[in-house]
Amino acid sequence: MKIYRGNYFSASLPNNWDAEYDTDDGLDVLYNPDGFGEIQISAVIHEEQLTPNDLMHIAEEDLHAGAILQELDLKELNGFWFDYVVDEEYWCEWYLCSGQLMLFATYSCPLKDEGKEFSEVDLIIRTLRPVDHSRPGA
Repeated sequence: MKIYRGNYFSASLPNNWDAEYDTDDGLDVLYNPDGFGEIQISAVIHEEQLTPNDLMHIAEEDLHAGAILQELDLKELNGFWFDYVVDEEYWCEWYLCSGQLMLFATYSCPLKDEGKEFSEVDLIIRTLRPVDHSRPGA
């Protein structure tokens, strides 16, 4: 296992996974070079403290489309996730918050490969922790 320190978060990665910051899209990309899909994580600092209701409002379009939410409590981050299929592609989305920080994470892979990286993706998501970049040396 190794620790990846991303944009306002850290996560444990299996040794066979890599990660990088995509400056064009402004998000962190986590992936197994020999794997099937990738996790993309964007971090947003809001002006106010976020609540699960705020996350529901942000995800409103997906909720109206029939997404079935699963609550998720990671101690320092909480929110929900859901999954769906579009055009033979499996997708999973996580909406998580801690104070003013919101993390929006997605995982996608070809539908035929759904579940092949489930344990690794689950481990990465469950080890997400907020990182305070406002402190000197953080």
